[in-house]
Amino acid sequence: MTMNQYISRNTSLCGCLATTRQLDSLMRVIKGINPRAMIVIEVEANHNSPVFVDRFVEALFFYGAFFDSLEDCMKNDERNRTATELEHLSQGIRSIGN
Repeated sequence: MTMNQYISRNTSLCGCLATTRQLDSLMRVIKGINPRAMIVIEVEANHNSPVFVDRFVEALFFYGAFFDSLEDCMKNDERNRTATELEHLSQGIRSIGN
């Protein structure tokens, strides 16, 4: 399994790394692909507020910063950027309204 497949299946790593064995397995996969860079994201926003306006404002700042960082390191028409936006960011953005 490639790292992209692993992350595509597990958009949140918190729940799938419950044991040391699972973490060791993930680290072997990462080491095996020998990445030049690795980005770890920790959400620092309250996307779970019961008040829609609060969720919306938090999400606006969070996703605005996220898209700004993508713009700094990827071209607009780059295939990996499009995949990241569609597969990962769109799910989070859609969940804000629920």
